[in-house]
Amino acid sequence: MTQLSKLCCTRRFDPDLERRVKPATLSIYKKALAKLLLFLDECHLRPEGAESWDEALICYKQSRAISRGNFTFAVAAVEFFFPRFKRQMIVSRAVLEGMQVSKPSVHKVPMTKKPAILYACHFSSDGEARLGAALIIQTASGTRPSEILRLKPENVLFHETLRGPAATLRLGAMVSTKARREQTAPVYFSEDPEAYELLCSLCATTPIGSLLFPFSYAYYNRRIQQLSKQLKVGVLFSGHSPRAGFASERIARGEDRGEVQTRGRWLTTSSFQIYVDITLAAQVDTEFKLRGLQQATDHCVAHWQTYFPAVALVHAAVRTRPFTSSAQAVRHTRTSTRRLSSTRPAAQADYTVPEVSAAGTAIFRDHAAASQGTSQISGAQASQRFSAASGGHRAAAGQPTSAAKSRVRPPRKA
Repeated sequence: MTQLSKLCCTRRFDPDLERRVKPATLSIYKKALAKLLLFLDECHLRPEGAESWDEALICYKQSRAISRGNFTFAVAAVEFFFPRFKRQMIVSRAVLEGMQVSKPSVHKVPMTKKPAILYACHFSSDGEARLGAALIIQTASGTRPSEILRLKPENVLFHETLRGPAATLRLGAMVSTKARREQTAPVYFSEDPEAYELLCSLCATTPIGSLLFPFSYAYYNRRIQQLSKQLKVGVLFSGHSPRAGFASERIARGEDRGEVQTRGRWLTTSSFQIYVDITLAAQVDTEFKLRGLQQATDHCVAHWQTYFPAVALVHAAVRTRPFTSSAQAVRHTRTSTRRLSSTRPAAQADYTVPEVSAAGTAIFRDHAAASQGTSQISGAQASQRFSAASGGHRAAAGQPTSAAKSRVRPPRKA
């Protein structure tokens, strides 16, 4: 087989050049180039200059009938391992543009704020509070899934702005973002109090150096799709849907497109348009109403704090982060709870995890059943039933059951 060193004057690829991309990307480039070299070896071709490599890529594409994605990786691999060929694969890049026109990109299905809160409350009632918090924060900040899943407590900065309290997410602080530089995404308390308060709770209950959302993108995407099937929603949400909802919802409110594109950090207008679909966002809202989820959505929006007490976030962290012993998990829970008590604004901590599991999950399912016509229950009855269920749990545990503890506290003002 033809060796890379025989095709390039550089006998040994400099290790510093490999550090320009992540290890996973480097592995993809190596596989793509290996397939290309195998084809060249079979055809007894040995391209020498940029023009020869460009023609070899076209011959490779036509002979093997590879997909647009694989051909993109092959072109990118040649430009990566031969830096002098950068921007000289003229014919190959033109072919990629033609393939883009013939096979346009599919628009992302937008998940706006209300559906995101509904999904988040459902995840939290199933014991995955941090998974639900990621949805709400991603919808408010417009971040990519890879960016939100790399956040750590030290990457979130709380400060005052002209709009009031804000949390700035430092994206790519440790790993480069898509733009090859560190970027930031603001979350304003005046616009998205749910996301701001969840960030306060998450940073207070997560040790320094640990991930706020300790799960993979594949798991994140799979759970969203599983819940869509469980709720029988006829739309295919993905990990990029909250980012699409961020753009579509703001454009529908009449915000300037340029400002939304800048805040969402889209480099080009063409990529921005893939995420903006106001008509599809309206169809999603209609789909939720037809499926009988409107009442459950309104309840979750009004009482979202009930599903995200501090201990639920600690409980989620204990479940997803590995510990060497049960004693270490108990110490982590106690330390995180004490740290949360000094955080502003404080999250609702009147309910414990068993209460949320027993009462919160039951009331959520009651609302879903009521909205589908299988049960009769109003919003006021739902709140009373939650209070009664949590009160019964407190009575069994010997804890006070005052009416004040059954109410959801409003967020504290700055």
